[in-house]
Amino acid sequence: MAALVKKFVMDQFLPLGLLTAIVIGYSAPFYGTAAANAGLQNYSTAGIFVLSGLSLSTSEMRRAMQAWGAWLYGAVFILMLSPLPALAILQLPILPRELVMGLAIFVCMPTTLTSGVSLTAAAGGNSALALGLTVGTNMLGILTIPFTLSLVLGKAAGVHLPPGPLLSKLCLTILIPVIIGKLARSVLPTIAVWVDKHKKGVSLVSNSLLILVPWMQVSKSQGQLAQVDACSLAVVCAVWVVVHLAYMVLNLGASRALQLGSKLGSQRNEIEKAIVIVASQKTLPVCVAVMQQLPPGLVGEIGICILPCIMAHMLQIVLDSALFPVWPTVANDISDFVVVSNA
Repeated sequence: MAALVKKFVMDQFLPLGLLTAIVIGYSAPFYGTAAANAGLQNYSTAGIFVLSGLSLSTSEMRRAMQAWGAWLYGAVFILMLSPLPALAILQLPILPRELVMGLAIFVCMPTTLTSGVSLTAAAGGNSALALGLTVGTNMLGILTIPFTLSLVLGKAAGVHLPPGPLLSKLCLTILIPVIIGKLARSVLPTIAVWVDKHKKGVSLVSNSLLILVPWMQVSKSQGQLAQVDACSLAVVCAVWVVVHLAYMVLNLGASRALQLGSKLGSQRNEIEKAIVIVASQKTLPVCVAVMQQLPPGLVGEIGICILPCIMAHMLQIVLDSALFPVWPTVANDISDFVVVSNA
């Protein structure tokens, strides 16, 4: 029994940790507020991306580019097309507005840093393509996110967000830590060997650093969080489920219509799975890092904004984990539906 409990906790470490962070931050905000005031969140965010750089394998990236057409489609969808629902999300008459703002910002993010690759491997998809999309879109996202958010928040919410200052901050908080980690891996081969040997432990440390940020933000916003209506949060979560499933249907249809991976023969189905999973998910760590760099008061209480992002992150993992054991049946049903609709 103890072994089963341990396995469950290790497998679900991030979702359980995020829920625990919300509960502790809300019920006992003193320590989280003190940690936030001391600037601990800046160090934890930098640590996440240093570890990402340490885990970045050049050889795996080369393998990812074998399916360059699929990578190009995935990058365009993730960075340019998937943020479009944010325009509609910002029109939702939901209070407090931070819930809507948070989900809209989440939708503008690149793909997940770890769960997309893990789920792709578990579903029998092309892990190299999943990794290539993850790394590529998160690096390019540093350049595109400031302009995407400026456009989306300006058009739909009337919020003025100059992209230049946010771009420079994201380079400092995300790009430079990743480069430091990658250089350390390249210059010191023993570090690369150690990181590759202890991937699970490195992932746990990275997830622990991520868990610290919502804990601090929820602690700081405890008074405002008490005013959040559970029904409003549930509606926002339901909206994300609809958006996420729509992403999956669109990516499946595009993968088959464009025949992505057709030149790789037997790997075509693996390419399809990687596209559908990775291009339909959004990253929580980058979202949190972006919110921390926004001008104070621009989107309201950051602790409330983060709440729908945490829920959306956990929902996408749960949905995709449940869907892909029955992938062949679901994919064929969706494909048949798309064909009939277009007939």
